[in-house]
Amino acid sequence: MASIVGKRRGKQTYYYLVESARVQGKPRIVSQQYLGSEASPVSCTPRYV
Repeated sequence: MASIVGKRRGKQTYYYLVESARVQGKPRIVSQQYLGSEASPVSCTPRYV
C-alpha cells in the first residue's frame, strides 16, 4: 500500500512516497521515494497520485 508521509527533521518537514508491505508478518516500509520539502510536495505529488 502506498501513501505520502511527512518526516520532520528539526523545523523542516520532508515528504516521501512510501510503500508498505508485510515482511515476516509485520508491516514494514519496503520502498520510499523523496518528493520534496514542505514548500514543494504539491508540485511533485501529481506524478505519483
